[in-house]
Amino acid sequence: MTVARRFASNLDILGFALVRAMLDPITVDPTGLGSSDAGRTWFRSDIPTLKFWNGTTAIDVKDLGTATGTTTASKISDFTTAVQAIKWETMTAPNAAVNMNSQQFSSLATASSSGQAVEYAQFNTALANLKSGLDFKSTQMTVVVTSNISLTAPGATLSGHTMAAGDTMLLTGQTTASQNGMYNWNGASSTATRTADANSTGSIFSGTMVAVGNAGTTSPDTVWMQTVVGTGTNGTITIGADSMTWIQPFTATSYTSGNGGITISGSVITAIANTGVTIGGSGIGADFSVVPKKLVSVVPTATTGLWTIASAVGTYNHGLSNSAVAVTIRAYTSPASGYTQGDEIEMYNVATDANNVQITFPAAPASNNWVIQVVG
Repeated sequence: MTVARRFASNLDILGFALVRAMLDPITVDPTGLGSSDAGRTWFRSDIPTLKFWNGTTAIDVKDLGTATGTTTASKISDFTTAVQAIKWETMTAPNAAVNMNSQQFSSLATASSSGQAVEYAQFNTALANLKSGLDFKSTQMTVVVTSNISLTAPGATLSGHTMAAGDTMLLTGQTTASQNGMYNWNGASSTATRTADANSTGSIFSGTMVAVGNAGTTSPDTVWMQTVVGTGTNGTITIGADSMTWIQPFTATSYTSGNGGITISGSVITAIANTGVTIGGSGIGADFSVVPKKLVSVVPTATTGLWTIASAVGTYNHGLSNSAVAVTIRAYTSPASGYTQGDEIEMYNVATDANNVQITFPAAPASNNWVIQVVG
């Protein structure tokens, strides 16, 4: 580019405007720039963009990656759109509770395994199924009869109770199990009829429960549950065709202490301490002031772990706090020459203190020569 005049020093225009000026319009960044050229500015007409030299590199003023300082979100035209487009499943999982500010999730998928959120309608359906499966009849039975009786002539006295008009009975022991169920007593020689809430298919489920009062001598003040899954819709009992089995689901189990060692007082079961046994807050254990402990160890070839080896002398730090320990030494899987695996060998040993025993071997032990047992 041809210029009218060149300057060898700075040009001071005394605060006046530089009018209709054009920065150096080039298509390739200048080369050979150094630190003394810091501040040089030019216009890349091919990009187009404005660039300047910071002393070491050319900076594109439109390139935010090389910019310094702070750019607020409001300066980025598509910031909100871009952030809203980021899906939760691609973001880092939270490591603390998420405050929903009293808001709700919506359009949840149906949960199918543990750890998934349950949609409201799905929860209500499950609750309804639970309620139907655990149908508690409001009619309390007067007595329960656990042995077979005649439905056409049930008799006047059932379960030790003299029946009267309006009394009801739960039959659980009929020879024909489909006859079991909830009945009205209509007279000693009159046919019993099923109660209104238990006389049609769909009225009894696996899980239907009913209470029995205290008029009779058989299981007074108890709750009974029907446990058979019937052939009706959703497993309901087909009355008169499906068998019924009624059990007491909340019957308390009693316990006895057996041959000893255990005491039972109310709901508390207690183990009895005996010689050699300790019982405390941390559990049941052996009393090692009475019961001996046993340690078994293969003799190493060099000092390691509980062993200190010095040539043919080994010291075993058993830590039993007992200077009267019993020591047994046998040949192990690679016995020394002249010995057979399993041989019990007498070797000089001395309890140097309550926690260590020193053994003198025929020679410095090789790998798997010897195994010892210390009891004390």
